[in-house]
Amino acid sequence: MTITSVSSGRLTHLGVLRFTGADALPFLQGQVSNDTQRLTENAPLLAAYSSAQGRVLALIYLLPHSSGVIAILPREILKTTMERMRKFILRAKVQIEDAGDSLAVAGHVGGMPQPSTGYTEIDGVGVAPVGHDKNRHWLIGAAEKLPSSGDAAEAKRVEDEWRLADIRA
Repeated sequence: MTITSVSSGRLTHLGVLRFTGADALPFLQGQVSNDTQRLTENAPLLAAYSSAQGRVLALIYLLPHSSGVIAILPREILKTTMERMRKFILRAKVQIEDAGDSLAVAGHVGGMPQPSTGYTEIDGVGVAPVGHDKNRHWLIGAAEKLPSSGDAAEAKRVEDEWRLADIRA
């Protein structure tokens, strides 16, 4: 399977956590493996969330969305990751929520109309390149603003292409 054409669609295998509050960035700095201060420069980040023993529990993409810091991670580990992180809030002024009711994730493979090296929001939809791959982009926003994958077969094809591109990256 090769990814040569432009394709977009929702990535239903992924979930969204939102971090809000005055201490969101310092809290995340103590929880993940990347420098969260880079989010203030509109830089999307790939980070690992690990146990105290150093075992990676989740790989997450962090985006500096206007509604808070957004974490994109596999839906099947979203709830356990959120519950585990909440144990470490203590007195920090941060809230962690499953933002799946208000935000959805889509992927776009192919050229973007406006090239971007960082995170931008256009008409309520966040756009960020995936790592150093300038050909793949995250799209995050209200579900009705994101491209639909069409029927079930098309949705599966888009998701399979996205997973294959992740493996290749």
